[in-house]
Amino acid sequence: VDDKNLTIDNFESIAGLLMNTLHGITNLQLAPFGTVHKIHPLVNLHQDNRAAIGHALLLDPKRKAGALATIESQSIVMIGPLKLKQGGFGIIARKPIFTPFASKLLPDESWSSEGVTYTRVCSNVTHRNDEVCSFPGPIENGTQTYFWGFATMLTLIPDLLRPLMLESLEEKMALSKFVSFKYQLRDTTPHSSMKSVGGIFAHSAFAGPEIVLESPVSVKISVPEVEVEWELSLSL
Repeated sequence: VDDKNLTIDNFESIAGLLMNTLHGITNLQLAPFGTVHKIHPLVNLHQDNRAAIGHALLLDPKRKAGALATIESQSIVMIGPLKLKQGGFGIIARKPIFTPFASKLLPDESWSSEGVTYTRVCSNVTHRNDEVCSFPGPIENGTQTYFWGFATMLTLIPDLLRPLMLESLEEKMALSKFVSFKYQLRDTTPHSSMKSVGGIFAHSAFAGPEIVLESPVSVKISVPEVEVEWELSLSL
């Protein structure tokens, strides 16, 4: 990010190059000041992300705490699986960007959802809350940096799980004969948007979140480095 907005102006070409080089990415996003402005691809045969444009992460009460925690960490944070604004389930890797070219204060902004409007006022000293208006970053070459926004990588759950071919469990498995399994994959520490489905973000055709598997065999999937604590359960 520089003072000439070259990253924003050339976002589509940069994002396209990254996605062609690094496989498994569903889309890439830029959110200046914490509000989504750029998504690549915006629309294609497999996704329509137009509903996510304008999503103010620092105003949305369902996303605000996570967004603030990411800024505070000053590092890449993985979020999810979670329900997405544009539909479906996904995993988000979000990096806060700090630069000396960012303004000290975030702009005034309003964002509405479900008939409620959320507002941030930073230009008025009387009404300003510095805790949500200014985010100093690390010192670079003797210059104070400030939060510019987020760079985000999103992977939809089907794209993430496709190499595992979990659907083969419900189609066939050669033992002494062909056997069909039911399976559920769940997050044992689910995001708030997933608690209503018990953290289950992938399952076979007849084993939705409302189904309790009979005598399942379960295996833990743990990757502490990215805070992954999942459980795969199989049942006949």
